[in-house]
Amino acid sequence: MKAVAAVACGAALLAVLAGIFLANPAEEQLVVPDADSSMAEDDSKAQEPEPILLYVDVGGAVRAPGVYQLPEGARVQDALEAAGGLMDDAVLSSLNRASLVVDGQKVYVPRADDMQVASQPSEAGGGPSPSSSAALISINSATMTDLDALPGVGPATAQAIVDHRDENGPFSKLEDLMLVDGIGEKKFAKLKDQVCL
Repeated sequence: MKAVAAVACGAALLAVLAGIFLANPAEEQLVVPDADSSMAEDDSKAQEPEPILLYVDVGGAVRAPGVYQLPEGARVQDALEAAGGLMDDAVLSSLNRASLVVDGQKVYVPRADDMQVASQPSEAGGGPSPSSSAALISINSATMTDLDALPGVGPATAQAIVDHRDENGPFSKLEDLMLVDGIGEKKFAKLKDQVCL
């Protein structure tokens, strides 16, 4: 009986030792995948592309004009903030702050003074100058009403211009107006800066 008990105890001891031995390799195997996954994470970090930087020149009514680096996808508002923000006299009506910036772009914020200077020429002259192309009247396409508005041209002369044009075709040069009855050199001198072909 004692021999059987001793054999049974020995067998139990061997079973416990075998269990411990077999358990350790399993634990080591669980650690290996964690090490591999951390290495894979390191590899993926190393392969991430560096962010693309855009260079934007910001000027005008900002606190710190200059050239700034912005990440790809930045907007004009980001460029303004990079330049320290807007001055009190900034005019934003011509600026789209939500638009994306592009590399090498110039972002200029006009000042209130800039806007006044741009509008002064027309205000100082009391309206468009007679020689401006917007105010010129085409002698080849103007209606009688348009022609009648010219200085020194009344309804009769306007009708004569239209009749001459209908009979002889379009005028080839401004001086041809003097071929119209009622328009001499003096009247033409008044008209020539207000008409075009």
